[in-house]
Amino acid sequence: MNKIICQLFAKIKPQTRCWVVGVCLVVFILPFCPSAQVANPDSLNQTVKFLSLEPAPNFDKKRFWAVTGTGAAVYSGLSVALWNAWYKDYPLTKFHTFNDWGEWNHMDKSGHFFSTWTGCNYAFDGARWTGMNRRSAMWTSVGVGMGIMTTFEVMDGFSDEWGFSFADMAFNSMGAGLFVAQELLWQEQRIQMKVSGIRPGYSEAPLYSKDGSTVTNLNDRASGLYGTTFFHVLLKDYNALTTWASVNVRSFFAKKKRIKIPDLAQRSGGLRRRQYLRWV
Repeated sequence: MNKIICQLFAKIKPQTRCWVVGVCLVVFILPFCPSAQVANPDSLNQTVKFLSLEPAPNFDKKRFWAVTGTGAAVYSGLSVALWNAWYKDYPLTKFHTFNDWGEWNHMDKSGHFFSTWTGCNYAFDGARWTGMNRRSAMWTSVGVGMGIMTTFEVMDGFSDEWGFSFADMAFNSMGAGLFVAQELLWQEQRIQMKVSGIRPGYSEAPLYSKDGSTVTNLNDRASGLYGTTFFHVLLKDYNALTTWASVNVRSFFAKKKRIKIPDLAQRSGGLRRRQYLRWV
């Protein structure tokens, strides 16, 4: 059955796949809604304006469909952009796996961790805005975050250049796990994942092939591999990226003592790699 599904999925036009998965995500979210219709039983008679950023006191269908529609549109746009930036220049094959542990000095793994945590965090805020209770919003956001990242991993599985990676899925799960653990422990994200990207100054000194027939330099090589736009650098150039774990020191103190500690007091640790190029 799985083989049949994969074959059918491979025959769908790449630009259409994101819409198929988007519909599946909506269907996945819906079962959570009946149990999430009341965020606070004591606030059934309270109402808030639709455009207010304040979470609804109880489940609001209009807000739910607004969030669902916005999420589907953003997801579709990102999927199309990712396809054009990452996959379109490589042939499609049947679904396959690939052990990429150790590739890119693990920077791609930190990217999966960051992306899944970020997806869960934003989805949770959206779910809470609709009036879902915290527990239902938490599991809904995990489904959205993991669903989005699994979609991209499936795209890898159909690309001749890459493959479905169980290591990537493990780090996706760890990113979602960090979100869930903090929600269950503290009902807030005291440890937040962040990313920064600054393109390094690649050398333009000439580099010759072994036989001396061709010449290039690091700057041209990096531009050809990763691109030069901000989107391409953020997506592809692991030499430019730093993945951060930022701890809000203030949040670990009792509420009475938090007043004395500035909210900007953060302690952060980052992971980055430099001068990594694929020579072909």
